[in-house]
Amino acid sequence: METSYLKSGKRILELDAARGILMILMALDHSSSFIGNIHFSEMWALPMPDYGNSLLAFFTRWITHPCAPGFTFLMGTGMILFVESRIKRGWKAHAMLRHFFIRGFILLFLSLTLENFFWNWGFLTKQGGPKWFIFFTIISTLGISMMASSLLMKLRSLWLVIFSMICIIVTPFFLPLGLPIKEIAGQLSMSQILLFTPWEFKTFVGPIAFWVYPLMPWLSITLLGIIFGRILIKYRDGAFKKTGLVGGAFLLIFAAMRFAGSLANINTLKPNGLISFLSITKYPPSITFILLTLGILFLVLAMLNHFASHMSDKNPLVIFGRVPLFYYMLHLALFSVMGKIISASGYAVAYGAWGTGIILLYFPCKWYARFKKSTSIDSIWRLF
Repeated sequence: METSYLKSGKRILELDAARGILMILMALDHSSSFIGNIHFSEMWALPMPDYGNSLLAFFTRWITHPCAPGFTFLMGTGMILFVESRIKRGWKAHAMLRHFFIRGFILLFLSLTLENFFWNWGFLTKQGGPKWFIFFTIISTLGISMMASSLLMKLRSLWLVIFSMICIIVTPFFLPLGLPIKEIAGQLSMSQILLFTPWEFKTFVGPIAFWVYPLMPWLSITLLGIIFGRILIKYRDGAFKKTGLVGGAFLLIFAAMRFAGSLANINTLKPNGLISFLSITKYPPSITFILLTLGILFLVLAMLNHFASHMSDKNPLVIFGRVPLFYYMLHLALFSVMGKIISASGYAVAYGAWGTGIILLYFPCKWYARFKKSTSIDSIWRLF
């Protein structure tokens, strides 16, 4: 059965609004880093962050966890919806492939240039780090995943599921767990770092780059998003209603795995309290991290579908969700400047700057969303 979306060519508001929620939450994490001078990292080779039993510190970080997997998943969903709409316009397979490679390259290029400038100038210098460092961020991996997944889109959903599950499950086995930090570098090959293991690249002058989001686990989430997009094409309303059940199932499996203290969390220590129970390894994304964050995303999608009749193009969440790359670069620029102006730090400053930033970002994003909509459907401006 063809969905109303495909008949009308209109965007699916639930997806835009979900992306908008993720954009707002992401800004909280970056406000904490750029302005509040607070940053935590759930790295596989390091102990879990010490929040000092502060629920505020923990949840300020934890609530932003769904952002990266949410962006990755929704990108996959958007890709398959884009393909479906362009098929109706007569696009051939090579045109689709060219589009995704151009779009992926733009993401990678902007990440390594403009985004890296803001991370170095706005964040790293404030932390007292090196003068210049190359970050391969989630935007870099989104670009690479877009190009890679476009080559796999013709595979049946069953094969995509099998491939994704294998990549997610085997990731912990590519990590040299239990070794002292100084001994880890000698155990990692270049392919191991690029595909599975977040790590830094060094030269004779010292560390010069950090590969934060290895390809295979994040590509797997993109492919799961593609599968969800295929389901949406066939059963839009039914698919959204099922996301609540799937999300609940994911969270139950997450809870079982966390209580077991298994390798599924990479950090195998059993939880002994709420904070430790919800503490999950993000770099690379552990099985528990993926279950928890996608479970939350599915519940959010189900909730948004319930209120979809009350949403419109004017909804701020929808507006933010329709201009994600524009919003992303603009919020980094804004927080970089605010971080240079504001000398104070801490959570009160971070939350205040976050709220102020969201209000300031709304107006240019609203303008750009209108401008973007006014351009031709194949305009380059629609890539941002």
